[in-house]
Amino acid sequence: MTAHDHDHQHGHGHHIDDDHWLAMLDHVELENEVFGAFVTDTAHRLIEIRGPAAPPVRRVLDIGPGPGVGTCAWARLFPEATVVALDASQAMLDRTTARAAAHGLDGRVEVRLAELPAGLDGLVDIDVIWASMVLHHIGNEVVTLAALSDVLAPGGLIAIAEFGDPQRVLPDDLDIGRPGLAERLDAAGTAWVAEMRKGLPGATTSDTYPSMLEAAGLELVDSPRVGLRVDESTSDMTRQVVFGHLQRLRSQFVSGLDADDLATIDILLDPADPRGVMHRNDVFATSSRQIFIARKPS
Repeated sequence: MTAHDHDHQHGHGHHIDDDHWLAMLDHVELENEVFGAFVTDTAHRLIEIRGPAAPPVRRVLDIGPGPGVGTCAWARLFPEATVVALDASQAMLDRTTARAAAHGLDGRVEVRLAELPAGLDGLVDIDVIWASMVLHHIGNEVVTLAALSDVLAPGGLIAIAEFGDPQRVLPDDLDIGRPGLAERLDAAGTAWVAEMRKGLPGATTSDTYPSMLEAAGLELVDSPRVGLRVDESTSDMTRQVVFGHLQRLRSQFVSGLDADDLATIDILLDPADPRGVMHRNDVFATSSRQIFIARKPS
């Protein structure tokens, strides 16, 4: 995701507005399903890194699970593991619990309502930690990484997904508005993240993730970039993903966009307008994540 592309981060380290997340849950769940390859690709890489002689993964910690799409994927990919979903949003955890039950995984999925870096008490010998689009919502990322290292088993792995290439959902040459809308949305997103981080408790200036992992006593072992493109431009699912994405940006970045761009987005979000995304045949969805995989020394 880009600096403005927030699919399921739920604010560890700052106030959680469950009404906000309840309003977005269906879209977040759909988007996570569409882009689920981020989890499966990372899991397969972790399996390769662990090697064929490694014992089975028994404990997975999923931080910021959203509506549980990734949580259930981890449970399927590591069939002998218990997956602990940790989030500061009760709404997200309730959806995770419901999804796990619907997929017959409720006996292997636990939920924990907690903030980071607190909230890890009692967790020990975790084999795999997954933190997707979460750490940039925490004021002091190094302190949090050190706390996560403490709960890892010796030789355990942590995989962090953070901003990749900018997400795109529309062609550059729209038939409405001024050219360059995507770039202006990127700029508004970057400004939004910078302002958000200023208000986090104990906020520090972020370093690169390789540097912060090293400072937390973890060894970086891989840093792949995982991308995905959904091109079914006439698919209702693709249109719904694009609609929800633009709706979220319209809500988050209203103060960072001028009247012309807001008017363009409103046209795109108008279900009755033939120029809107629900009627267009040129929509698509691309996204990527930069993954950082690190190991706790044995």
